[in-house]
Amino acid sequence: MACNAPNFQLELMIDDPVVRESFQKLQQWLCDDANGLTAVIKDLISATSTPGFTWGNGGNQPPGKYLLNDNVPSNDVGRVIPLELGAIARISIAQKNATNAKFTVVEHDGSLSGAVDVTTVSMGGVKQKVFDFIGAGIPVTPGRQLGVRVDSVAAFSPDVGLTLIGEL
Repeated sequence: MACNAPNFQLELMIDDPVVRESFQKLQQWLCDDANGLTAVIKDLISATSTPGFTWGNGGNQPPGKYLLNDNVPSNDVGRVIPLELGAIARISIAQKNATNAKFTVVEHDGSLSGAVDVTTVSMGGVKQKVFDFIGAGIPVTPGRQLGVRVDSVAAFSPDVGLTLIGEL
C-alpha cells in the first residue's frame, strides 16, 4: 500500500498477517490525515525550546542568596527571556548535599525593583531533582530577565538548569 500524500512514503515489509494488518491500518490513518499530521509537526517545531539556562555557585549558599550566571549574581543581571509566549517547561537541580532547600525563579528588569517571583520548587531532601511543568508551562515575560534565589534553607554547591518553551 502506498500513500499518495506529498512527501510521505511508508513501505511495509512484514510477514505476520496480523501485524501487517495493524500497520496497514496505521499507515492508512497517517495517509488519510497527512495534512493534519503535517500541521501538528509544524506546531511542534514552532514550539521551540532554548538549549537551557543555568545558574550555580560553589560552597554554602544561604537563604536569600542569588545564584550566579557566568560569575554575575542573577539579581544584578539575569538571563534574558528570548522567546515570545515563553514559559518554563522544566527546572532541573543538583546540589552536593541532600537538603530541603527551596529555589525561587525570579523575573526582573535588571534590578530587583519590580521583581516578580515566578515559581518556587523544593528539593525535598534529595541531591538532584527534575520538575516538569506539563502543558503550557509557567509563563514568563519576553525581554525580562530571570534569576534564581535560594530560599528557606541553605544549599551546598547548587546548580539550577531551566528550559523554556515558546516561539522565537
